[in-house]
Amino acid sequence: MDISFQVDQSANTALVGGSLSGNVILKASKQIRADKISLYFKGKEYTTVRHDHHFATDQHQFLRLDLEIPNERSIIVEKTVEPGTYEIPFSFQIPVTVPPSMEVKQRRGLHSESAKIGYFLRAIVGGSGIIKDYDSKCEIKVVSPPTVSPRETVVPHVEQPMVHPVGHSGSLGLKHDAGEITCGVKVLDTELVSGQEPQMILSIINDSTLAIKAIQLDLQQVVAWWAASNNPLHGPAQKPFHSASATQTLTTKTIHLNKEDAFTKPNSNTVKLRLQDPSRPQANHQQILQEISNGDTTAKHITLPPVPDLSLTTFQGQKIGVVHQISITLQTDASCLCLVQVVPVKIR
Repeated sequence: MDISFQVDQSANTALVGGSLSGNVILKASKQIRADKISLYFKGKEYTTVRHDHHFATDQHQFLRLDLEIPNERSIIVEKTVEPGTYEIPFSFQIPVTVPPSMEVKQRRGLHSESAKIGYFLRAIVGGSGIIKDYDSKCEIKVVSPPTVSPRETVVPHVEQPMVHPVGHSGSLGLKHDAGEITCGVKVLDTELVSGQEPQMILSIINDSTLAIKAIQLDLQQVVAWWAASNNPLHGPAQKPFHSASATQTLTTKTIHLNKEDAFTKPNSNTVKLRLQDPSRPQANHQQILQEISNGDTTAKHITLPPVPDLSLTTFQGQKIGVVHQISITLQTDASCLCLVQVVPVKIR
């Protein structure tokens, strides 16, 4: 018996929350014994992690839809399928809560690691084989719906100001205390869609002896995945989990500062100020919080390039997680890079 699939949607592609329809084609060249036909749609997470000299591979089924066979009784008569061609129609809705299909691969040395979310239709003619039943699978690509416009109500987020010690290398390679930088940021909308330009308000107080030359902002996509060890030395109850991750920069923007910008100016009295005024860090904290909350002109209003269409949606499964964040990095005149803030966002 030959089992094939005819999917109405082009390129076997369906939308999250959309419908999937078509026919399963059964072609029997001779009389076949059978007692049941099963048809279902599944979604699974697949992961592979390289650890030491062993691979850890894992999978988790997060979706199963059992589909009705409306004409099963006309195909199987007295536990027999007569020679001929049969069509089994199917039509169902894909849940709106599932993630789109995805696959991430990366190399670690000579070996590759991967994370995949995949969907497939499967048809089984039960009781049809001596050793195993006739069955067939058809992979379906599930994609996010077309870009929708940003919501009328936005979800802003104020990241609490943070103090970051700054140092630079001396003549003997020793790290010298160069003071500290306080940074705070407000993201005007943390729930993004493809094509939307992330916007934020950034404020910095430079209590260091180093000038700030540039600010780099990156919208990043981080995919993390886990897999149980396949090491034969580990018993069933002892299998540890190993993890891997891959970070991709979706959009980036670098702002080069000039000497007149307040952010760039170093403070040569930084150590004296900290000794004379222990409350200065708290005062800086309150000042920055006020500037980013009110959108004061003393703060920088920044717009990043649009979110690309190929971005994954934010998702947390049992084996795979996809998170998004905006990272803020400062470059000082000592060529030091200082990661000062990471703000979580979502792409839907």
